[in-house]
Amino acid sequence: MREAIATAFVAAGFQLSDEQVTAFVDYAALLDKWNARMNLTAVRDPAEMVHAHFVDSCLALHHVEITDGARVADIGSGAGFPGAPLAILRPQARFTLIESVSRKTGFLHALKSTLRLSGVSVACERVEPGALPDDWLRAFDGVVSRYTASVEWVAECARGMVRPGGWCVVHKYDDDDERSALDRVAAWPTVAETRWRSDERAAERRRFAYVRFRDEPERQRADA
Repeated sequence: MREAIATAFVAAGFQLSDEQVTAFVDYAALLDKWNARMNLTAVRDPAEMVHAHFVDSCLALHHVEITDGARVADIGSGAGFPGAPLAILRPQARFTLIESVSRKTGFLHALKSTLRLSGVSVACERVEPGALPDDWLRAFDGVVSRYTASVEWVAECARGMVRPGGWCVVHKYDDDDERSALDRVAAWPTVAETRWRSDERAAERRRFAYVRFRDEPERQRADA
C-alpha cells in the first residue's frame, strides 16, 4: 500500500514524505473500518481509493496555490475529500471541513485525531449562501468542494465566505449544465476570472471549475 500511494502521487506530480505516505495509509485503513458500519464511499478497493479519492483530491493544487497560513473551507466534505488530503500535503495551511451529516462529522473528527491533522477543524453545519455563520463571512482565502452541489451554488457560498481576491475550486464531471453555470458566474461583477480546466492526471471526464473573486468590491472600483 505504501509503495502504491507513493507511486500514484509521483505520477500525479507530487513527491510525498514518509510521514505523508503513512498518513494516507492510515486514512485508507480508517475509511475501511468506518465503511463497515456506514457508507462513506462506494469505492472499497484500496488501489482505486488512492486514485479516485486521494490523488483526485490533491490535483486541485495544480490549479490553485494554497500557501502556508492560508485558510480554506471544504464544503460538503463527506469522508474528508478534498480537504483532508489537501491538509496532508499542505500541513501549514488551515482547513475547515464542513459537513451537515453528523455521522460523517464523527468520522472527520476521528480522522483528524488519527492523522494528527493539527491544521484541520470540523464543522457540522449546513451551508446556505444567504445564511452563513458570522464567523465564516470573509474569513477564508479559498473554498473547495468535490462533486457536491453545482458550480454556481458553491460559488454563491464562496463569495460570502472568502476575503477580497479569494477563490474557489470545484471538482466536477464534464457537463454542459455546469459549463453554463460557470459562464453565469463569470458574469458576476464580483468575479475577476473563471476557468474550466481538464487535467490529464484526473480520471476521465473529471474537471476543475476555478473562480477568482475581485480584490475589492465592484462599487469601490466604480467610484475610484
